[in-house]
Amino acid sequence: MNEDLLIPLARVLGIAGVMVLGASAVLGVLLASRTAQRLRLLRGRTVRVHRLLSVLGAGLLLAHPVPTVLARDTTGAGPAAVFVPFAAEKLVLNIAFGALALDVLLVVLASSLLIKRLPRKAWRRLHYGAYIVLALGLYHGLLIPDDFGPAARYTRVDPLALDKALLESAISGILLASAWR
Repeated sequence: MNEDLLIPLARVLGIAGVMVLGASAVLGVLLASRTAQRLRLLRGRTVRVHRLLSVLGAGLLLAHPVPTVLARDTTGAGPAAVFVPFAAEKLVLNIAFGALALDVLLVVLASSLLIKRLPRKAWRRLHYGAYIVLALGLYHGLLIPDDFGPAARYTRVDPLALDKALLESAISGILLASAWR
């Protein structure tokens, strides 16, 4: 596949993953609120929707680095850069935040799969890692420039670009839901 198509595909997968995971986080915060507990929203479809959004968002985020690695000549991100921070050849710090986010995401996913085997307190603490995933991932997404050319580290990032605005709306929703709780 053409590298000119792989980079936008990686961008779309990353943004879609953050948006879906952001919606899951907002729903999770709302489910954990006292109002939700009084209304008994913790059962049934609401929790299933939260889990479905989490799995879908995590799947999109796990797929996000694949096109980036396939476009290695342009991005400088080999397979190691996906999981090992500071292993990328270009934009090392920005890609390191993405790798850290992915590593923490795997821990959160593992804790969710083991929810019935873990003590509730341990699961909750591990599950709070979702906020770390979103923070690191949003930092990664907001500071990655549109190109990976030789001057990429000096490229000014436009915070009002569509992809950045979508990421900013995701973090705003999560912050608003957390403040409301």
